[in-house]
Amino acid sequence: MLQDVASYQFDQSRGKTHNLVAVLMAQRNLSIQGAINQAGNMIKEAMASFYATERALLESLDPQKPSNNRVFSWLISFFSAPETTPVPFGEEKATREVVERYIQVLKDCIVGVMHWLYETELFFGKKGAEIRTFGWVFIDEVPVMAA
Repeated sequence: MLQDVASYQFDQSRGKTHNLVAVLMAQRNLSIQGAINQAGNMIKEAMASFYATERALLESLDPQKPSNNRVFSWLISFFSAPETTPVPFGEEKATREVVERYIQVLKDCIVGVMHWLYETELFFGKKGAEIRTFGWVFIDEVPVMAA
């Protein structure tokens, strides 16, 4: 979704319509700005869902909560390698650390993509730092071609 918003100008100037902004414009009869706003809201909702899932997952790893035993047992077996090796009692802390590390890697990946979008000249040319600072992107008003 992030890349679709950043790449809209690049894509539409080449007649490419397989972009979230173009799809929102066509399917919901939105202006460019309306579609970008909608895509931004979708990104915010996806991030809120990510953080809510993170909280729920980490909470489910608390072995002290009796209601979490089933989920906790599943997570221990899922993150154990290989599958045939049972997880010894007391490995809960190690499993939680693995899950926390995995979540951090996902966060780092998201942040890395966001930084790359501004640092590559592919989407914003040499204005990436300026756009990152001020948040303004001027998009040419070109009609989107039907797919």
